[in-house]
Amino acid sequence: MNNLPDSNLAIEFNEITKRFSKINALNELSLAVKSGEIFGFLGPNGAGKTTAIRIITGFIKPTMGTVLINGLDSWLDKEYISQTLGFVPDNSNTFSSRSGAQLLEFWTGLQKTEPFMREEIIDRLDFPRDALDRPVRTYSQGMMKKLNIIQAFQNDPRILVLDEPTSSLDPLVQKNFFEMLMEFKEKGATIFMSSHALAEVEKICDRIGIIRKGKIIATENMSSISAKYERRMEITFADDNTPDLSSIPNVIKVVKKGNTLYLRVIGPVSAIIDRFSSYQIQDLVFERARLDDIFLSYYDEEKDNNA
Repeated sequence: MNNLPDSNLAIEFNEITKRFSKINALNELSLAVKSGEIFGFLGPNGAGKTTAIRIITGFIKPTMGTVLINGLDSWLDKEYISQTLGFVPDNSNTFSSRSGAQLLEFWTGLQKTEPFMREEIIDRLDFPRDALDRPVRTYSQGMMKKLNIIQAFQNDPRILVLDEPTSSLDPLVQKNFFEMLMEFKEKGATIFMSSHALAEVEKICDRIGIIRKGKIIATENMSSISAKYERRMEITFADDNTPDLSSIPNVIKVVKKGNTLYLRVIGPVSAIIDRFSSYQIQDLVFERARLDDIFLSYYDEEKDNNA
């Protein structure tokens, strides 16, 4: 894997503003992504995600502020940064008359790198090799997405920037793709991923950042979400002789229906388990805090604050 100057932070947004005419797509955005983590970048359409990604990858220059990639300026040092960065765009319609093989060579030439991993990634994504000789205009959306992933991964990058990377991929290829991400993380790569598929983000990311109207409104560690947000527990006992759980700390609400208790809880549940451990349990369902609920809760809070 190629080397850049050492830094504890792989990506740093320092009060980034990006103005298009009279519209601020990004408004004094600050964000730090740690080296070696998988970071989920969340927000609805129009929130500023794609603009932020285009600044990271050096396609556009911020109006104000700087983005540092392992300590290097994303705009001033973009030629050097590109040698160790892989980018999967949401859509790609460029050079549609060229073949897949020609495009892979073209991108390698632009980055001035060697495609160390190209053959392996082609196999992992089950990309048909005879398709490499066809013009990309003949590709399906899924095939084009696979080609974008191949070009992003082929030079064994230290940083991966992914914009809706699994759209148009079938479930088996998605599974292989996530395995690849974890392998790159184990090698020390940093992965910055924008996605509307919150279940994917919840499965793969170490941290998330939520953007609204060009500003980061929250960052969260995925490992600590369960301790901060409401979860639901459903306990079915052998008969209607059920324990009283309403007085236990972290239990918000208890509803009893027959021999089943429905709980809403926040934080540790060890005291709850201790209380019902002497009872005969028929079934227990305990949901994790759901990322989509957390995501929506931040937007609801923002609406309330702005009301």
